[in-house]
Amino acid sequence: MTLIIDQKPNYLYHDPDFDLMKEYEWTDSMTGKTIYPLGVRNTCIFTTGISKEIADAISSSDESVKTETSQQISQSISTLNAEVLLLEQNLSEQNVTLDTTHLNTEVSNLKHTYAQEMRSQIIEKVAFEVNSNPVVSDWIKENRVRALTTNYLNSLSDDQVIQKSTTDELASELSAAVKSEIRNSNPPVGPDELEATLNRVDTDIRVGVANGICAVTVNKGEALDAGFGKIDRELKNLANETVDRYSGEVGYKVSKRLDRTMEAVPCGLPVLPPHWIFTVNVWTYEIVGKYQIFTVIDNDNEVIPEPYFGHKGQRYLRQEERVRHPFKQRDDGSPIIIGDNIPLKFRFNGYASTIVGAGPKGVGDKLGDRMEKSIGYDDMILEMG
Repeated sequence: MTLIIDQKPNYLYHDPDFDLMKEYEWTDSMTGKTIYPLGVRNTCIFTTGISKEIADAISSSDESVKTETSQQISQSISTLNAEVLLLEQNLSEQNVTLDTTHLNTEVSNLKHTYAQEMRSQIIEKVAFEVNSNPVVSDWIKENRVRALTTNYLNSLSDDQVIQKSTTDELASELSAAVKSEIRNSNPPVGPDELEATLNRVDTDIRVGVANGICAVTVNKGEALDAGFGKIDRELKNLANETVDRYSGEVGYKVSKRLDRTMEAVPCGLPVLPPHWIFTVNVWTYEIVGKYQIFTVIDNDNEVIPEPYFGHKGQRYLRQEERVRHPFKQRDDGSPIIIGDNIPLKFRFNGYASTIVGAGPKGVGDKLGDRMEKSIGYDDMILEMG
């Protein structure tokens, strides 16, 4: 058996912008309007799970990369916190009532988990680095370094610890406190030797702070991933609620603000921040459509004689038309309608995952929104019923 399939439109040209041969376009013969017989909707689902990749990367990195990475980790949490605050401010200005209680709770939990572990790890790492210096360890004892670091970090709120660790500010302030303690102890060296040694102390503390923050990702990575995931889910819930409750300009503005906030949820592997090198995304998709003409031809069918070739293929055709009786007519000569031939329609869904470049608009994105729909999607869904 030999089957030949022919259809119109040609769905390889699924985008009007690339339909150079006009094989996608379907024009209604009665109205002259363009019909879009293929509708596609895709929804992007972020995947976090960044901790293992970061831990593997920083374990073999030098100190400069660890410093940059540690600041980016803090920056990601700080930026997310700032975007959530801007979201709530935007909702208040537009008199939009969305319950952000759960969102605030998850952001607060994430910050507290991160800041508390940061305090613990930085205290130990800084004390270790300073005590490893044989000269300095004679001038200031490890317990004293640990006490100074503890007092400094405990004097800061969670937000302050996170914000200061996005730059060199936290390391600089802690270094100033330790160096002041050393100066006040009047070590038995000249001014030049003292300053040279204190420069080494400054380096030791910066390394200790960077190692401490990186250790947070290693030790609390799963908890941080879970926290980011919960925040992302809360933002998606708010986005869905916005679609259900608001329309017009207000709904559009709130949706855009939510999209921007969701973009602050980190996803991927940071190498030489502030840029993320890649992101693993998952999309769910739904496709609906119909064929204007769908033909199956069986060329091996010999039941239809044809003088030149001996027979011609049987054709099975689906298109919009009335089906007439092959030979009977009404008394007035008009055809007898025995049924309707309707176009072939289809609808299916699935999911896809891939690694894409980071940023608001990934590979293949047109709008950068979490959910994107083709021109004909809504019309096709209504037609499907």
